[in-house]
Amino acid sequence: MKKYYFIPLIIISLFTFSCSNKKITWINAAKAADFGARNGQTAVVFDNKMWVIGGGSIKNIYNDAWSTNDGISWKEAAAKAGFAARECHTSVVFNNKIWVIGGVSSGMYLNDVWNSADGIKWDKVTPSTSFVPRMCHTSVVFDNKIWVIGGYNGDSDIFLNDIWYSGDGINWYTGNISPAFYPRCKHTSLVFENKMWVIAGRNLDDDFNDAWYSDNGEDWTQATPSAAFHTRSFHSSVVFNNAMWVIGGESNFNYFNDAWYSYDGMQWMKAECGAAFSPRASQSSVVYNNAVWLISGWNNSNYFNDVWEFK
Repeated sequence: MKKYYFIPLIIISLFTFSCSNKKITWINAAKAADFGARNGQTAVVFDNKMWVIGGGSIKNIYNDAWSTNDGISWKEAAAKAGFAARECHTSVVFNNKIWVIGGVSSGMYLNDVWNSADGIKWDKVTPSTSFVPRMCHTSVVFDNKIWVIGGYNGDSDIFLNDIWYSGDGINWYTGNISPAFYPRCKHTSLVFENKMWVIAGRNLDDDFNDAWYSDNGEDWTQATPSAAFHTRSFHSSVVFNNAMWVIGGESNFNYFNDAWYSYDGMQWMKAECGAAFSPRASQSSVVYNNAVWLISGWNNSNYFNDVWEFK
C-alpha cells in the first residue's frame, strides 16, 4: 500500500490570507479524549450523540466505536466491531442506522458495507459492492439514498471520480461513471440547498480548491474552479448556519487550521486565520447541539485525540 499521505515532514505553512470580520472562537472541549489518538476516522451524529468510528495512527488501526453527548466524556460502545480495523473509510446515518463503507485495512482496500442500530452490534450488509475497493472517498445521504463519490484504489493506483448510489447498501448503481470533475481523493462532500457538493481534494498530479454540485448525481456543475482558500485535501466540511464550511486540511504537507464559509459555493470567506487548535489534516467534523465540532487528526508525525467546538 502507498501511504504517501502519511510521510512525516515538518514544514511550516507559508500561505497567508487576511481574515474576514466573521471571526469565530474555538473552545477546547477535551485535550485528550478517552479514545486513542488517530486520524482517518469517521464521525457522525446518531441517537442524540456524537460518534467516532475507526481510524488509525502509526502504531494502531482501529475498529472501535465511541460516543459522547458533551464532547468531553466518551464511552466505548464497541472495542472491536465486526468489521475489520480500517481508516479513510466513510460513515453516514441512514434508515436509523450508522453505516461504514470501504476504506483501507493494513494495505487491503475495501468495498464492504456494515451497519449498526446501536453502535455496539455491527452487521455485514455486503462483503463486496459493485464499485471497486477504495479509500479516501466521500459518502452522503441524498434523495433517500447513500452515495459514494470518488476516492483512491491503491491496488490499481487509480484515482476515481465515479458516482454510486444505493437504497439498501446491497445493490449499488452508478449515477455517473465519469462526471465533469477530475478524479480525486481526500475531498469532502456534503448536501446543501438540495444539492450534493464535492469540494477540493487531490490526485497524483494536482491539489484542488474547486467546488462542484449536482441535484441528481448525473449532471455536475462547477461552482468555482478556484475558491479563495488554498488548494487542500484531508480537510473537513459541514453545513452550519445556512453556509458550507471548509476547515483545516493540508497541501503538500503544509497544514492548516483555518476556517472558510460560503453561502453559494462560489464566494468563500475566511472566518479564521488560525484557530487555537494545531494545524492538521484528516480530522473529522460534525454539527451537534448547534455547534461545529472538530475531532482528532494528524500533523507531521503527531496524532491527536483532542476535541474542539465553536458556536
